[in-house]
Amino acid sequence: MTVIEQVPAVTAIDFQTWHTTHGITTLLFDIEGTLTQWADPAVDQETIDHLATARSYGIAHIGLVTNINLKYKARVEHVARQIDADIYRFPTNFLERKPGARMIHSILRELGASPEQCGFIGDKYVDVLAARNARLPRMAWVDRYGTADQWFDRAVYRHVERRLKRNAK
Repeated sequence: MTVIEQVPAVTAIDFQTWHTTHGITTLLFDIEGTLTQWADPAVDQETIDHLATARSYGIAHIGLVTNINLKYKARVEHVARQIDADIYRFPTNFLERKPGARMIHSILRELGASPEQCGFIGDKYVDVLAARNARLPRMAWVDRYGTADQWFDRAVYRHVERRLKRNAK
C-alpha cells in the first residue's frame, strides 16, 4: 500500500516509524525546495540533525535525485556532504526534466535496496508521482522550503498543487 504524507518540513517526518513499522531503510530526497531553498546549497542544521537521527533509527542509505543541471554538480555534492548522502543522481537525458521512476530504480540498484525498503521526500506533487510510479511504499510531500522558485514551477505547478492539497485534506 502506498502512503503519501503531507508535512510542513522534512523535520516533521517520523523516520523511526518509517523504519520500525514500515521497513524503510533507504530515503531518497529531492533537493531544491525540500532540503534547501532554490539555488542555495545550504541545508539547515535542524534538517541535518534530523537525518543523522534517522540513521540512528536504522536508515542505512540516503540518496538525492535531482533535475539540477550537471553544471551545478558542486552544489549537489555540497548538499550530499552536509546530510551524509550515500549517492546522488542527475538526469541522464533531456527528457528527465523531473526525477522519474528510472532514476529512482537506478539509485536503488546501485545501493542494493528494493523499492519496498525505500521512502521518497519531495516538495512537488510530480516528485511524489515519480516515487509512486517507482512503486515506493512511503512518500512525504513537504511544503516548499523558501519562497524562491523556477518560473515554470511558480506559474504552473504551484497553483495546481495548492488545489490538490486542499482537496486531499
